[in-house]
Amino acid sequence: MLVASQVVCRRLTMQGVVCVVNPEGYVGKNVCLDIGYAYAKNKKIFTMHSVDNPPLMELIDGTLSFEEQCAHSFNLTVQKNHGNKTNDR
Repeated sequence: MLVASQVVCRRLTMQGVVCVVNPEGYVGKNVCLDIGYAYAKNKKIFTMHSVDNPPLMELIDGTLSFEEQCAHSFNLTVQKNHGNKTNDR
């Protein structure tokens, strides 16, 4: 039986970029662990707001608004899917 943290780690491993939605800059303990795991796996990490924790902020590649995070995620998905398309004609 997998515990929640193992499921999250598996999902983070499959992603190229991690986008953290952190209203008003809040990041809880579990998300801190997720960010640390993503950093250890050399993932790009973006938050919606700056984090008031300088050591944690050093692991983060930048801040993106919610709209920018959605657009960034959409562009990565389109690029990934575009690379896998075959010509059926």
